[in-house]
Amino acid sequence: MASFAAGPVLLFDPGSASQTDGTLHMVVVTDDPASPPDERDVIASSENLWCGQAINALISDLYETRPDLNGKLKLHQIAAGWPKQLLAGENDPLPQRAIVFLCDREQQVLDFCVGVPGQAELIDMIESSEETASLLSIQADQPTKLAKQLVDRAKERVHRNYRELIESQLLEDFATSTESADAAWLKNYESLVVQLLPLYTVDFNLRFNAPMAINSPRLRILEQHCEARHDWCETVLPMLVGKQLRRVIHPVVDSVWQAPPVIDLSEGSHADLLEWFQSRRDVATIVFAITPDVITQQVSWPPPNVNPKMRGRSWSDLEIAMSKHAFRGVTAEELAVILQVETQVSLNALVPSRLRYLVFRPKEGKPVEIRESDLPSKFIRRF
Repeated sequence: MASFAAGPVLLFDPGSASQTDGTLHMVVVTDDPASPPDERDVIASSENLWCGQAINALISDLYETRPDLNGKLKLHQIAAGWPKQLLAGENDPLPQRAIVFLCDREQQVLDFCVGVPGQAELIDMIESSEETASLLSIQADQPTKLAKQLVDRAKERVHRNYRELIESQLLEDFATSTESADAAWLKNYESLVVQLLPLYTVDFNLRFNAPMAINSPRLRILEQHCEARHDWCETVLPMLVGKQLRRVIHPVVDSVWQAPPVIDLSEGSHADLLEWFQSRRDVATIVFAITPDVITQQVSWPPPNVNPKMRGRSWSDLEIAMSKHAFRGVTAEELAVILQVETQVSLNALVPSRLRYLVFRPKEGKPVEIRESDLPSKFIRRF
């Protein structure tokens, strides 16, 4: 039976070079709730994964069918789901999700899929990863040539509509992105996935005869079959190849699940934020602006005020008023760390509508929640 390697979040121990020649690291990212560091050894066990039995059976059958691959994979698990403090103390009631990455010992992405692969799909991923590793080695000093080879390969693997998008954007974006320009890479990646969304939506509707409603049970179930997002994955893969997993895991998970992942809840990783918060908690009004998922970010916020009668009472006016206090943007992960410290606070960041701001006042235990469905005018006078 396969076993999952427990280790630091985002990074894994590749072992010594002699132990890992030819070994691929299979990183299973699930939306199991992220756990604090002292509890991570529990969630790292395959028995605690929603897809643990399927993964164990998959690897066992693979080694039985293909004994030449025995020992080829080393498994790691990352829980990236929202913890209970972001879901009002409850577990997510919807079907669970997974993303699988294959990486080399340098933690560079070689291939990935959305959902739990079957045996044939996993074999294809292994063979593709070996080919990619060879390309990375041969073209190490020729990134433009490498990019063209990866893009040409991607075009052969997808349907025509996806090819057009690869040709029009991906080659230029990939060739001009470097490890020293993470911000530029992220901008290009976000641009690509935003352009992919309407194409994937139409493709999904045609193939499954179902509307692609985000967070619907049917969508989540269908997307756990790798063929659902196969062309989507192949389209973005050239932008991920050769990137360290820790650099791309957040944007990839965000764009697939349309929810920012929560991976690292250790206080040490967020020491600056916690120091900033705790030094002001008892003496100042603190406003956290919650950063939404990458797709939602494409809609301007605060929304422009098009009604003259709302002058002085719009979202922009509210944010201006709040910015006069201790104001800071935070991700879902950072918010979860704050609520982990403020143990008496529990909220649902999505229901009844998306949480946009969370306000802590001195000597008040319960923070003020400001959501998209609220009227901004009712809060302005408080600031």
